[in-house]
Amino acid sequence: MKALKPLAEEMLAIARAPSSPTAKPESGVDRAKIETDALSLLAAAALEQEDYKTMESLDRERLAKLRAQHPGQHPDFGQALNDLATAQMMNGDLAGAEATYKEALAIGIAFFGEDYPEVASTRENLGNVYFRSGRYEETVKILQVVSATRRKMLGNDSEAAARTEANMATVLKKAGKLEESNQAYRTALSVLAAKLGPESLDVASVRSSLADNLRLQGKLEEADPLLREALEVRARVLGETHPATQRTLKALADLSTARGRPDEAAAYTKRLVPAK
Repeated sequence: MKALKPLAEEMLAIARAPSSPTAKPESGVDRAKIETDALSLLAAAALEQEDYKTMESLDRERLAKLRAQHPGQHPDFGQALNDLATAQMMNGDLAGAEATYKEALAIGIAFFGEDYPEVASTRENLGNVYFRSGRYEETVKILQVVSATRRKMLGNDSEAAARTEANMATVLKKAGKLEESNQAYRTALSVLAAKLGPESLDVASVRSSLADNLRLQGKLEEADPLLREALEVRARVLGETHPATQRTLKALADLSTARGRPDEAAAYTKRLVPAK
């Protein structure tokens, strides 16, 4: 994206360059589209640099340009609104982000219908706002719709639907609904393990999260093999000293202690990197 920023700046300069009174009309050149595309690329570059204030300013400018080009409603507004809402959310304006995502959702449904992939993504983004606001019940309801839509569009073994299930499991855990969270994690795990394979860090993450739920419920025997599998993948893929691997080692050491297995706990503890 950094490589695209100079190109986007050049595109913007071309789009905004004054035309010579004696110049011939540029056949097939849509300066307005070049300008909004350049603003979109610059906003994406600002997002990558975590410069959310600049991102929001650019996204607002892009949306204003699009509204000027297309009086009334237009399908292009949907992505522009989504991008603006993301910037608002990252800047801490959750109320503004909620309103903007809802506007994007209404436009997406009006032009493409409920089952359109981008509509599902907008719903999920709105759920993220609810989650950040601590509105867990509303988040779960939205994610249930997203998961059902993705299964309908892509099939029951859809990776996208499984990832939504994993997100929903995290929300259910925050809401204190551990059994429902376990069920969602298991649903996600069955699909992701088949789709992504045994070396997947995403699968390891779901196993670790499910194991933590089981630990909180006192189901230590069920948690142990899940954590062991997560450790095996993380150690092999990330290395022994990676923070994720170290967290898993610490969790297994604590779990072994709770299970009355001091030798196992000591073996895991020995692999921990001493704190500096």
